[in-house]
Amino acid sequence: MKIMNTAVIAFACGVALWHVGGGLSTTMASAETTQVSQASRITVVSQDFALSAGNLQAEFDAFAATRPYYGAFAASADGYFGYTHGYNSLQAAIEAAVWYCSEERGRTCALYALLEPEVSQASLPVTMSANTHQGYNEYLKGVPRRAFAVADNGAYALTWDWSTRQLAEKEALAICAGYAAGEAAANANFARCRIIASD
Repeated sequence: MKIMNTAVIAFACGVALWHVGGGLSTTMASAETTQVSQASRITVVSQDFALSAGNLQAEFDAFAATRPYYGAFAASADGYFGYTHGYNSLQAAIEAAVWYCSEERGRTCALYALLEPEVSQASLPVTMSANTHQGYNEYLKGVPRRAFAVADNGAYALTWDWSTRQLAEKEALAICAGYAAGEAAANANFARCRIIASD
């Protein structure tokens, strides 16, 4: 069996930073791409502590300036923090931010703020970051026998022009898993890739 020309694009878009010291659905894709909105909003969800400890205010400002959704900012009362952005799932972004904040010495960290898209993502098969959404639009332009895989931590991969749909799915999952593995320490469940579209 000859494998036809294969195109593969994969990205690991989730980003997590921390400070030390101070639904599976496989669908047929429509041919129409959807507009990618980069606009995001920040919602402060906790007023339990001020950002005055250590350099928390400066770090929160850096988090707020990045703005690629989905993201979260977690902090501890003694000045430690962790934040994420560019995730495909708000829940994954929250859990990873808290994990990155608390990984040293078992400190207690609380969620401080959320980073979410300003526009609804109801037309998409799953929630996804702006970067993943751009990749999904590229997938929609690809030729059949294609697949699009995502992980909640921001990784994704797309393949097209394979000899079979099953091979396209297998390759998309393998490539996505390679990118997602870097974030597996925070939560292995959020590094698990799944096919969200193929044909």
